[in-house]
Amino acid sequence: PQFGRRIAVCCASIVIALQLYRVWLKRNPPQTVEGLQEAMDGMRSLSGGDTLEQRVACGKRAHDHVPMCSPTFCGRVVQDFFTTREQCQNLITLAEYAMKFGGGSGGATILDFPSGALSKGSQFISLYQLMKQNDDELPAESVSVLKNVTQEVRKAISDYFGVR
Repeated sequence: PQFGRRIAVCCASIVIALQLYRVWLKRNPPQTVEGLQEAMDGMRSLSGGDTLEQRVACGKRAHDHVPMCSPTFCGRVVQDFFTTREQCQNLITLAEYAMKFGGGSGGATILDFPSGALSKGSQFISLYQLMKQNDDELPAESVSVLKNVTQEVRKAISDYFGVR
C-alpha cells in the first residue's frame, strides 16, 4: 500500500514539474526549436546526462523492513533525459486537456491522474466522472504515453532503490 502511494506521488510530481516547465517556457520561449536544442545540449554537457544522487537518512518507518518491498536505502535521484521530448509534449498536452475542466480558486490548479482528482473552485472534483457526464475522453495517445512513462518511473524507482 505504501509503495503504491509513493508511485502516485511520484507521478503527480512529474505532472507538476512538467506544468512548471511549461509555464517557464511560456515566460522564456526559445527563439527556435534549434535554440531549445542548444539549451538542452548545454545541460547535457554540464551533467553528461548522468544520474545525480544524494543519499539521506531514512525517516522512522511505520512498518518493519520487508525484503524486496522496502527500499534498501533512502535518497534523492535526478536523471537527465529520462523521457523524450515527444513524451514530454504528450504529457503536457494531456495535462492541458484535463486541466481545462478545472481551475482552483488559489494559485495553481491541481490534477492527480491516478485518482482523477482535479481542483475546481475551492474543492476537488472527479475528472473522470465529469468527462463521462460530458461524453468526453482524454487523448488516447497521450494516455498511452502517461501509462508508459509511469511504468518507466516505477521500474527506475524499483531498480534504483532495490524494490520489486
